Amino acid sequence: MSNQTAMINGSQSNSYDRKTDLKAFDEGKTGVKGLVDVGVRQIPSIFVRPHEDLAKEFDTCQEDLAIPIVDLAHARQCSSHGEEIIRRVIWASDKWGFFQVVNHGVPLEILDEVIEGVRMFHEQDVDAKKEFYTRDRSRQVRFNCNRDLYESTAANWRDTLCVNPVFGSELDPELLPPICREVILGFVNHVIRLGDLLLELLSVGLGLEPNHLREMDCTKTWSLVGHYYPACPEPDLTLGTSKHSDPSFLTILLQDQIGGLQVLHQNQWVNVKPVPGALIVNIGDILQIVSNDKLQSVYHRVIPKKVGPRISVATFLTGPISSPKMYGAIKELVSEENPPIYKEFTLQEFFEQFFTRPLDQPDYNFPLIVAAYVIMSFLATSNGTRVWSTTDDSSFNVLDYGAIGDGKKDDTEAFSKAWAKVCGATGYKPSLLINGSLVAPNSLDAWGSACQSAWISSERVDNLVLYGQGKIDGRGSIWWGKALSLHRCNGLRLMGLKHKDSPNAHIRISDCDNSIISNLHINAPEDSPNTDGIDISSSTHLQIHNSIIATGDDCIAIGSPASWINITRITCGPGHGISVGSLGRSGDKAQVEEIHVRNCTFKDSKNGARIKTWQGGSGYARKITFDDIPLVDVENPIIIDQYYCDRRKGGRECEVQPNAVAISDVTYNGFQGTSATLAAITLNCSQAQPCANVVLQNIKITSSGGNPLKSVIDLKAFDESKTGVKGLLHAGAEKIPSIFVRSQEDLSKEFDTYQEDLAIPIVDLTNVRQTDIQGEEIIRRIIWASEKWGFFQLVNHGIPLEVLDKVIEGVRMFHEQDVDLKKEYYSRDHTKQVLFTSNRDFYHSKGANWRDTLEVILAYMNHVIKLGDLLLELLSVDHLGELCRTKDWNLSGHYYPACPEADLTLGTSKNSDPSFLTILLQDQIGGLQVLHQNQWVNVKPVPGALIVNIGDFLQKVGPRISIAAFSTGPVSSTKIYGPIKELVSKDNPPIYKEFTRQEFLEQFFTRAFDQLIIQYFRQTT
Repeated sequence: MSNQTAMINGSQSNSYDRKTDLKAFDEGKTGVKGLVDVGVRQIPSIFVRPHEDLAKEFDTCQEDLAIPIVDLAHARQCSSHGEEIIRRVIWASDKWGFFQVVNHGVPLEILDEVIEGVRMFHEQDVDAKKEFYTRDRSRQVRFNCNRDLYESTAANWRDTLCVNPVFGSELDPELLPPICREVILGFVNHVIRLGDLLLELLSVGLGLEPNHLREMDCTKTWSLVGHYYPACPEPDLTLGTSKHSDPSFLTILLQDQIGGLQVLHQNQWVNVKPVPGALIVNIGDILQIVSNDKLQSVYHRVIPKKVGPRISVATFLTGPISSPKMYGAIKELVSEENPPIYKEFTLQEFFEQFFTRPLDQPDYNFPLIVAAYVIMSFLATSNGTRVWSTTDDSSFNVLDYGAIGDGKKDDTEAFSKAWAKVCGATGYKPSLLINGSLVAPNSLDAWGSACQSAWISSERVDNLVLYGQGKIDGRGSIWWGKALSLHRCNGLRLMGLKHKDSPNAHIRISDCDNSIISNLHINAPEDSPNTDGIDISSSTHLQIHNSIIATGDDCIAIGSPASWINITRITCGPGHGISVGSLGRSGDKAQVEEIHVRNCTFKDSKNGARIKTWQGGSGYARKITFDDIPLVDVENPIIIDQYYCDRRKGGRECEVQPNAVAISDVTYNGFQGTSATLAAITLNCSQAQPCANVVLQNIKITSSGGNPLKSVIDLKAFDESKTGVKGLLHAGAEKIPSIFVRSQEDLSKEFDTYQEDLAIPIVDLTNVRQTDIQGEEIIRRIIWASEKWGFFQLVNHGIPLEVLDKVIEGVRMFHEQDVDLKKEYYSRDHTKQVLFTSNRDFYHSKGANWRDTLEVILAYMNHVIKLGDLLLELLSVDHLGELCRTKDWNLSGHYYPACPEADLTLGTSKNSDPSFLTILLQDQIGGLQVLHQNQWVNVKPVPGALIVNIGDFLQKVGPRISIAAFSTGPVSSTKIYGPIKELVSKDNPPIYKEFTRQEFLEQFFTRAFDQLIIQYFRQTT
């Protein structure tokens, strides 16, 4: 059998010679249509895809999704219509990277004519076509089949007419085929005008000047391809166009009505259904780079069909390739928080990378052009780090390329040189062996902004192996961003390494299929913010096992989309547990299934097995199992929360919404051990989309303190009554419910330690405004009381006694009014300006407090504000007054009913206040205590006095009433707070990290009331 016959019939006998068949096909110069014309019934072997590719992709198409459609009819209007178009274009470009446009200004007859023109070219006499057949890319007009015919693993079922003036100064119209010359030129003129409009909309949407992208010459040069996909006798065995992204700023595509184009969205293929008169727009690789990933260039492909021919015309807006102009992230889109992700390059360098690899090559050798410009950012290393390509056994030791490995010198250049050698090797499994340490620098100045979003990053490097006995040390406190980011690295193997002190997520895994992570040791301080161990998204068939993770956030977090994630033999703690989510934020569609966690131990962690979703989302989290889970002092061993949101930021995300991510088919089996709180199981399911088929079996959890576990049903029943603690007394309760009972350990530890013969200082402000010795003595006493006690009482403070009496009586009247009137204010939404509640940390505390609260956020409270300003002035001689003067005050009116079993509970747990100052008015019953020198001291009521700074305890009489006004500062401000520079020196360095008020309150509201927040911001050494 001849090689030509083998090619035609698809046979692969022992005599099959692929190169010979490719050459015979290419020299025929008739393309795929030539095969159809001679009547092939089986596709030739050169077009048949490998079996593993066929199995992996064709069963993942999502039929119920569609790419966005944008109506450009009012795009030029400076109105709400125009703003909505810009918003939708930006949203589609970010979330999908693809959208269709209608009312785009290109006449329908032009669209019809160019489709017909391309058809006529491909279906004309074969000898006329052969004149244009070439693989010479310097030719401005050429016809061929597969530009990467000799490099790809399987040829595509497609012929192409390419008009490409990018390598010449201008296109010579006479070079175009006469049969379609005029229609192509007319079509391109319209498309360039549309491209200018789209770039203007994108510029405005990105916060740039309208002409910004156009002035980057994005539309200055273009290329056009007219694809012809003949009917295919075996469409399941090949592709019309392989998976790829586009090397352009923008691509504008016209397709006929047959269909076949698919877009990869959230790891599933979505059909781009033809819309009559529409054009398809997709973001190209270059625009993703210059937008610094604010816009997304995504994979797409064309599947062949038994009907045909399918015809499409794609116009690529590529920019001036021969220009020496440098392209990189637009400076207006980068900042310290959002540094450049890609290096700068010329377009000529960019296209040299693109044209030297197959269209579908997902290999480590940076197959898609975006990956060629991802910053490789390895820093100082100790001896023992080696990279190589496994197939040709080529090994490259970084020491041979100039690395010193002393933990001090910047060895980035040596790593880059070694990695470049790996990329040039013939192997297909690049490996990085780390037996020493990769250490971040001790200063950000050495890096510039380019490497600070991810310290070590790898993108589109298939079969990558990272392993060894070494350590990746992020020196977290000076960094931001992720330590190790792995994106689109299929077949990844990450093994044996230690990861320490990342400033953000230690390891980020995205779009990595069929990968294994094992034998890692990840460690960061318990109070380090956002230091997830492993973050996973857009991945499937991922195994994580035999690892120890102790961080300040989730040990493992699974985002959407994700499927077939198997997690076994993980020790987690401290940290926030293993979390599925958060899912569904901003209306996103979640797609998470087949998540299996088995034989994982949680120790001293905030959560154990958690599923969390935002309201307003859609999609699903299903087929999730947690099996054989040991627990040691875990605060929330089992938790489903479909009302997850950031309550301090508020907004629509925290309001009750009609939609939710569907949670179903979840099994918790074999949980054994201890819970650090009384609420071991929390199932906070949505009313809009209730949890379905949640199974709990073989659950044996006891309280760490020896108390019975608090029933979630009891908590919800109390909360949903909306009557608070006073409602219990009104119903005649003679014993306090178990949800209020403190553990025996807490009871024995604290109640016998108070000191009766001590009293907090009292400061008389009578002569405070005088500049004599009396005024100086008042300042000295306030400073002494603030330093030694942190608490003092004020008399002669300027607030009339009748005002104090009225506000105490007002709070009493609110709490004692008709219960139906109070219920109108009952809420746990802390974004509301006025709310009535009982215990803000009700579902997270070890035991609820015997207290109801009216919370008010006011812009005034004239008397308290004036007193607060005075105190700040005395404390700092103007400095603190300027720093935080009366920006925001929060007022809480507490009501402590008489308690039938006062020895078993607390009115307010031990706490410190999230404020600059707290000014407290209490009635004459007493109960407030202050911890002084490790002993509790009663704050005895002084008629007419106000207390500065607080902590509460309970008596058996009541009701006790107190009003606390917290000077919180401007919560929404981006202002940074930290130790005042005049108060620090070399001998007295800063003890605490800097923060915004929003960051501070985020920590406060996510902790139980008795967990002191100040330790979270202490500097780590």
